[in-house]
Amino acid sequence: MLVLGISASPAGSGWALVDVNLERGRIVSTGRVRGSGGEVISALAGQMAALPSPPELVVVEDVRPSERTYSQTVGRWLQAFDGLGVESVTVAPGIWQAALVPGDGDRQTAGARTARSTYGTEVVDPDAACAALWAGRKRSR
Repeated sequence: MLVLGISASPAGSGWALVDVNLERGRIVSTGRVRGSGGEVISALAGQMAALPSPPELVVVEDVRPSERTYSQTVGRWLQAFDGLGVESVTVAPGIWQAALVPGDGDRQTAGARTARSTYGTEVVDPDAACAALWAGRKRSR
């Protein structure tokens, strides 16, 4: 199952396309888009939907749901994929972090370590990669 994780931000969003069928998970592609305008988001959504094996699920990390600019960015991501018929959901960072990151230490640093140990490589946005892994594991249960 391919899952696209997105760490949404008004300044730019990181993303990771993850194959979660494997025990360890595998990064298919990862990157970052600059800005949060509808054209930028729609362009990446269109590229992902046009892949020979498009994502079956998109999970958007909703970092600051109470801040309007973040909520608008998250909404644009959800709307872009919904318009293409790709299921999309949101997750709060604390949800995927509690499931994937052991301990009570610095979750941001631990998230980067978790992504590195899970995928065996550095990723552009560890939060996006971890959110995708969390969603894929949750879906396959």
